[in-house]
Amino acid sequence: MHEKMTKMRARLLRDRLGVDVVIVGQIEEILRTYDPQRHELHKKKHLAHQTIRELLHNDSNDQAAFERVLADMRAAHVGLSKLRTEEMDRLAEILTPKQQAKLALAFKRMKQKMHKFRKKMRGDKERRRGEKKPGCNCSGTCGEP
Repeated sequence: MHEKMTKMRARLLRDRLGVDVVIVGQIEEILRTYDPQRHELHKKKHLAHQTIRELLHNDSNDQAAFERVLADMRAAHVGLSKLRTEEMDRLAEILTPKQQAKLALAFKRMKQKMHKFRKKMRGDKERRRGEKKPGCNCSGTCGEP
């Protein structure tokens, strides 16, 4: 998945920013240096969300557990924010302000598209398991939308 994301990111940089291959390579190098940190922080954030869901699902009253998980989630958010700021500061050294603005919007669009794609795939997975389709009033066995 990471390889596919890297290819999408490179194509986005070429198409949306309109910069030459040298600049795209520099941008990719900067982004690549932060990828391992970003991946770890996203994993921590995901684990915290998963733990919160489990605690709530089990109707836990362990306030200390909630506090620990929320602290972990906040730490991951702060870490991601610092990482993004540092990343943008380094990109500002090679991009004009207009290119930085284009890059920010392009990344936002890419994130939205990826979210929409994942949401769509989750919906398809649920339907394959025999669950109801959106708008379907039967028990999920009709096969119709």
